[in-house]
Amino acid sequence: MRKMACLFVLLLFLVFNGNAQGIFKIHGSFTLLKKEMKVVLAYNLNHKEVRDSTVTRNGLFDFSGTVPSALPVKATLGFLALEDHPNTSYVEQLLKIDEQDFFIEKGTVLVKGSSKMNTAVITGGKTQQELLSLQGLKREERDKMLNLQDEMIPLLIQSQGFAIDSNKKVQAISAEMQPLVRKMREKEELFIKTHPDSYVTLDLVAQRSRMMRTGSFTKMLSGLSPRLRNSKSGKEMLRRLSVEKQTAIGVKAMDFSEPDADGNIISLDAFKGKYVLLNFWASWSEASRGENLDLLTLYLQFKNKGFEILSVSLDADREKWLNAVGEDHLIWPQLSDLRGWNNKAAQVYAITSVPKNFLIGPDGRIVGKDLFGEALLEKLEEVLR
Repeated sequence: MRKMACLFVLLLFLVFNGNAQGIFKIHGSFTLLKKEMKVVLAYNLNHKEVRDSTVTRNGLFDFSGTVPSALPVKATLGFLALEDHPNTSYVEQLLKIDEQDFFIEKGTVLVKGSSKMNTAVITGGKTQQELLSLQGLKREERDKMLNLQDEMIPLLIQSQGFAIDSNKKVQAISAEMQPLVRKMREKEELFIKTHPDSYVTLDLVAQRSRMMRTGSFTKMLSGLSPRLRNSKSGKEMLRRLSVEKQTAIGVKAMDFSEPDADGNIISLDAFKGKYVLLNFWASWSEASRGENLDLLTLYLQFKNKGFEILSVSLDADREKWLNAVGEDHLIWPQLSDLRGWNNKAAQVYAITSVPKNFLIGPDGRIVGKDLFGEALLEKLEEVLR
């Protein structure tokens, strides 16, 4: 009797697990692929990156796996050379990335192309078909963009990314790209309005949330279907929109407290009476480390004129954090609870990228946001005359 009960429980578990997961298969076929390539599949599942790879055989490849059956999962497929050429620079590797985003759902995904992944046609479930509709809307502009990129990439490789702002040919190509980018964005916004219940729309809105403009973004978010607004992603964007409104110019900065390297608890409100740059950064962020040099110069220039910097690190490794503080000569207050992206202050200010900063006046109100380099220098010269 006990064996029967155990068998029944096991059967229920297997049935539940089968219903909770959706099996997917991906089959790729490239008719003009002359050499074997490494194929990389990447996607996020339950806040963890999943990566898988295989090698083409006569232009063919296959993947299989499981995803939550109820939701589509955004993924990327890319081609890589089987062996890196020893003289290939990092800039060249970056510029020659050949990949395409798509959506995985339960069932079969077909990838058909000639020799390049970024021009392949990917078909699959309902959400992928909706993505194909969007790609069809943008095809004319996208094809022109790809042709212009093919012109620009050799120039960038030749210069290794340096002096591109003075290269007349690069400037001319860039000028041709700008109206195409605007047109594609307009077509994406039309898709958002006409497909309020599509996961493609949810993804497009999420992309725009990274550089959120509260007025237009509020309208965009409210245009989503109730189902998508109440999804996990929808609720997170709503939370960030709320924070964005709370960190608008003229609004009182939200207080928080975090430990410094010695364990002393420091609060933002302790700096009232000064102009304070609340700076979010991380030791692993190259952009942050580059910005630190400018901050050190500005700190030495203005620290005796009522200016202070309060840096919050999104590090999880204490040693790497403190090593970076020492290497970059950061002589102003440094805080971190060593929780990475779950940093308490970063959650309060809805930080999704670093570096990120807020300039706060002596009265505790925000007077500037995302001020870097010359923009920060000009603002400090204006308020600290």
